[in-house]
Amino acid sequence: MAENQWRWIGTDGFEYTGNLEKLQAAVRDGGVSPTCMVSSTLMEGWLPASEVPELGAHDAPLPAFKVEDEAPTMRDNPLPEPPLIEPEPPTARRGAAKGSSAPWVMAVVVLGLAVLGAIGGVSLWLARRPQAMPRASASAAASAAVAPPPPLSRTCAAGRARLISKPAYGKVPLEVAAVGQGRVAVGFARTRAEAEVVVLAAESLDEHSKKRQPSKATVTGAQPLLRGDGVELVLDTEESNLADARTILGDDPLRIGAAPRGIARRAGDSEPDVIWPLNERELTPVRVESHPTAGHFVALRAGGQSGKVLAGWLGRNGEKSTDLVAPELPKVAVGTPTPVVSRGSALILVAAKASDSDDYQLFAGKSPVGKVPERFAPVALGPGGARISPAAVALGDRGWLLQWTERTPAGHVVKLRVLDEALAPVGEAIAVSPQGADAGQGRVWLEGDRAVSFFLVSTGEQHELWAAPLSCK
Repeated sequence: MAENQWRWIGTDGFEYTGNLEKLQAAVRDGGVSPTCMVSSTLMEGWLPASEVPELGAHDAPLPAFKVEDEAPTMRDNPLPEPPLIEPEPPTARRGAAKGSSAPWVMAVVVLGLAVLGAIGGVSLWLARRPQAMPRASASAAASAAVAPPPPLSRTCAAGRARLISKPAYGKVPLEVAAVGQGRVAVGFARTRAEAEVVVLAAESLDEHSKKRQPSKATVTGAQPLLRGDGVELVLDTEESNLADARTILGDDPLRIGAAPRGIARRAGDSEPDVIWPLNERELTPVRVESHPTAGHFVALRAGGQSGKVLAGWLGRNGEKSTDLVAPELPKVAVGTPTPVVSRGSALILVAAKASDSDDYQLFAGKSPVGKVPERFAPVALGPGGARISPAAVALGDRGWLLQWTERTPAGHVVKLRVLDEALAPVGEAIAVSPQGADAGQGRVWLEGDRAVSFFLVSTGEQHELWAAPLSCK
């Protein structure tokens, strides 16, 4: 009986049985997270692994700095698998064009020009039609129109990292917002039942104010909201029929999450309204990045670490703007995707690996605002250890400031690097986490030439929220 006195639900959603040593090994290897449910013949009912005393001593290192940033939602879905929109490969589009009438139209045009040219030189008239512009000026204007922008020369230098608050609950992503006067606010969960917002001076990281808010339900999100001269905390918690709910701020705030029949939205106390029907049982919590005119860019992963990244756009009022799209990504394992937007571009970042023997590395997909990237490509960061937990912020329309967690022989390190508009690295990577600390995850914020990198540091018993100031010129 002792060989199978323990039962647990793994991060893959399946139920396992075994002895205590097998369960403890699953905790160490990441197969059981602190939120996974555990039971035994000596317990009454089920408890999260984090609340089982026998597992407390085997939780180090804490599972914050793995490819799974957040605990996935497990759903019982009665729907058959809906059709998923896959990006059309370029070769297919070219093949379709061959069967169109375009070649016949071109042939007729060419034949007509040839005949007219024999009569009176119509081709020469077409080439010289802008007669008011000298030939040399026209050439210069054409060159200017297609000339690429000058190379991105912006670089960032990091200041000394500082402890901001402790503890910090790593399963709820950090949220940041500018609040004016050179200050930044960061919202986060301290525990599963308490959230906090801290307002800092971006340059010095001196604390301006902070506010804590307890919750009777499990915290799923904590966002800072500027209201008048103060900063409020918008708290998200688990809701009935809407798992891992996240608030989309705006004139008419709404919440988005996983419902039994797909990804749904809820306004006020109304019933969830399904936006995208989806049948996969395991989903990561949705992550949302808003654009002032295009709406809201949504990304998640479906089907576990061997599944696929999905992304789509909602309009400004939360209405469906695109289908959910699965960008092309050759891989055997994939982490939690992160959406990012600039004025004109949309970006999805994710850690993935192409084979079981590879380390996780960063991949990015880019598209115009309002559309979903068709495919991912590796971010060429050069030699290094496994890279996970990507985040980024736009450098206007000229590039991006990328943050990630990198595994080293001494632990995990938080690094940043500037990428140009084509996602090519510029300059050298900089490490911002304290030397010797096991650090990871996080968020990066930028306004003007000031930036702040927020991240977590693991002490082995809890996580702490840290930050490092940056100057980007």
